[in-house]
Amino acid sequence: MREFIVWKRTLKMIMLIFLAGILVGCNDSRKVMPGTQKEINKKENSLEADTSLLNLRQSMNNTSELFAVAYLGYVQDFYNESAEVWMENACPQLVREFPFVKKIPENRIIGEKTGELYCIVPRDESATVAVNRIIDSWEYGWEVDEVLYRSETGEPILVFCNSGDSIPDVQITVTNGFTVTYYPWISEAGKTVLPVGEEAIVQAKDFTSYDELSLSRYRLWTGYNFAAPKAESLKDTSWIFGYVGENGDYTEYFMELFADGDLRFTWFYGETMEIQEEYQGSWSIASDEKETYLKINMARTGGILYSEGEDAVYVQDQYPILFDSNEEFLLLGNGMNTKEMPLPVENMEIITFMKSYG
Repeated sequence: MREFIVWKRTLKMIMLIFLAGILVGCNDSRKVMPGTQKEINKKENSLEADTSLLNLRQSMNNTSELFAVAYLGYVQDFYNESAEVWMENACPQLVREFPFVKKIPENRIIGEKTGELYCIVPRDESATVAVNRIIDSWEYGWEVDEVLYRSETGEPILVFCNSGDSIPDVQITVTNGFTVTYYPWISEAGKTVLPVGEEAIVQAKDFTSYDELSLSRYRLWTGYNFAAPKAESLKDTSWIFGYVGENGDYTEYFMELFADGDLRFTWFYGETMEIQEEYQGSWSIASDEKETYLKINMARTGGILYSEGEDAVYVQDQYPILFDSNEEFLLLGNGMNTKEMPLPVENMEIITFMKSYG
């Protein structure tokens, strides 16, 4: 009888231990095995990337846009860090909104890993994509020099180009029902130049995040020995900017920066080249964490458009500025307070001045 009681107690203990194990397992149902959370995060990231790609493609449905393009920035030395890390530093806002961009694999990164970097996304997965290196032949125009990439499955790609000049050196064609030929480059206005078809219909979607691209409007120059100037280098210099309008008339702008901080700005127009406006005031150089600026404070004092006793016309703003290493060219962006220089030129966000004297 005693042996039976001991055996019965032992059986109860085994049952209690078993039930306790079940209860603990229930209480810890939210826990995951080591390494599992990492796999879950990986799957979630992959889902976000796939969703962002799908949404971008769907945004082009029922439009004339055959593909989407984003300019990611100018790359000096791509492999000091991984592609993903570089993108997170260069264009974090874009890769947060379109995480698929930083997941593009190495076999779809095309080019020499330096220069302008573009992402190309065909609207349709069945699109045919070709990337060619091109050269400018004086006799025949653009000619294909080298085939860089071919695909008939429409995956997103990254393309490096334009590392040695300000003109396009890559040609991209996307075919899906019809063919669009694209030459990636950045205009003087700091925008991606999109392909257009008949009646100026835009054939590609621009998803560039321009706000976060530092000095994007200066891309034509920042890779080629341009830097912020010192005030000493600008003293007693003058600068000219010439512009030919749609009607063929020539306009010339003349800016003089004197050593004592005074400034004179004039512009001439047409066959007579009479002064249209004259401004006088002061200039100085200022800097912040991002850029260096030419600060201008001037008022209209003469010219054909000036009237004696008129309400004062002022230009008071600071303009992002770059200076080439030979001190022959000076580049000004639009004013930080959106006050444009007195230039009757539409849609020009950057002005390229050439030195006249100094």
